[in-house]
Amino acid sequence: AAPPIMPDRAIATPRHILWVVDESVAEAPFRRLIAPKLTRVPHNDFGIAAALGHCSAPAQVALRSGVDVRRASPRADLRATASIWAYAKAAGYRTTLIDAQTSGAPQNLMLPPERARMDDYRPMVGGIDADLKIADALNARMKGGGRSFTYAVLRGVHFQYRDHYPAGAIPARSPVALQYDTALTWSKGRFFDRLLAGVDREAVAIVYTSDHGQNLAPGALPHCSREAVADEFRVPLLTFLPAATAARYADAPRAGHSASQIFPATLTWMGYDPAAVAARYDNDLTQPTARFVWFGRTVIPTGGDGRVDVTAGPDFPGS
Repeated sequence: AAPPIMPDRAIATPRHILWVVDESVAEAPFRRLIAPKLTRVPHNDFGIAAALGHCSAPAQVALRSGVDVRRASPRADLRATASIWAYAKAAGYRTTLIDAQTSGAPQNLMLPPERARMDDYRPMVGGIDADLKIADALNARMKGGGRSFTYAVLRGVHFQYRDHYPAGAIPARSPVALQYDTALTWSKGRFFDRLLAGVDREAVAIVYTSDHGQNLAPGALPHCSREAVADEFRVPLLTFLPAATAARYADAPRAGHSASQIFPATLTWMGYDPAAVAARYDNDLTQPTARFVWFGRTVIPTGGDGRVDVTAGPDFPGS
């Protein structure tokens, strides 16, 4: 659908807005291994956030579509809503999807009508350094002219974890938890330095999160399990914003957030009315989510009854 509201073009907005969505990055290891590298970098850290699904496709579909969390139900059809691409284009941004996980058609249930809303699609599949290459590409974009909204899907650290660090970095039969730590450190240890190097931070707004978390218990299915546990939903949520915008979130709680809040927060940065946006989707990141919502594999209607797999309530998913 077309956006039901329009932005105020008189409001000063960032020239470049980025959503950086990682793959299989769990909040606790990120906090332990990567967050300390950011202590001297101005940013907002919202603590543990809830992913919109514990599988990649539903989490990404819901993130791109925006979720009306107060009214989410099995009859919700995210294909019919206004996507982030439509809102960004209405606000004057050129829209791009960069994907490090596929070299062909877009993945994660991106159907042709949604694809048509985008200006550019760039597969950037590579080896274990693919995310660094994307960081460099995003860095160049933020230093360029024009106005852009970019959604970057990173390679991240999808199981098998040993595929994401150099051979021989640790013993071959190392425990899964050590494999994960090694993969995450290789994937993200230099990423933010490369992403932000020389960027005018007053001209850009960046969201960093992950599509879902990981269950690192021995023998467990890491994510997309039949009986989802909370660790499959626990993801980091960080923003890198102009100083005045960042100040709005200085006192934001570090618990109770959901990835559903990324959509309305971003729309406010694009110049859309904050009250109208919050009423249609979810609270801004200044406060906790109005309602936790997450989707299962059937995130869009595929059966005869037209129902989707959605769960909503006051509790963190998988608790």
